[in-house]
Amino acid sequence: MRRLLAVLRNEDEAGSRSPQPGLDDIEELIRSTRRSGADVVLHQIDMPEQVPAAAGLTVYRILQEALSNVVRHAPGATARVELRGAADALVVDVANDFAAVDATGGHAVPVGAGHGILGMRERAELLNGELRVDMADGGFRITAVIPLEAPAHDPAQLVDDGAGKR
Repeated sequence: MRRLLAVLRNEDEAGSRSPQPGLDDIEELIRSTRRSGADVVLHQIDMPEQVPAAAGLTVYRILQEALSNVVRHAPGATARVELRGAADALVVDVANDFAAVDATGGHAVPVGAGHGILGMRERAELLNGELRVDMADGGFRITAVIPLEAPAHDPAQLVDDGAGKR
């Protein structure tokens, strides 16, 4: 709804014509996150040569939000990112060494809490994928499985505002 209202308010301005980010932009996202002070380790395994634009955008945005959460909620943690190609999907795994800190300074942030996680889950489900959130090994882990086959609807037609909102 916000996007629709923004378009209606800005009738005089041309819409964004810049290309949406995808897998080719992930290394720059990692560098940018490192510049913010986070320690990020990236491993790419068996990545496919061709990825549908919607899948690439979804992987990028999920990774962007996951890294943003590490910087915001687990300062000083090392983020381990693994991007892995499977026969019919891309798997994004982001884990950090310690759990997010809640407002009281404790580590009891409920799994699945927050709009960022909800947005990542919605992005994955839009492509018939899934998102899992776990507290594991003393840290926090997000795993998304994004199918490479396009769903019946065409998510590439959706406009992405870059803030994770559709």
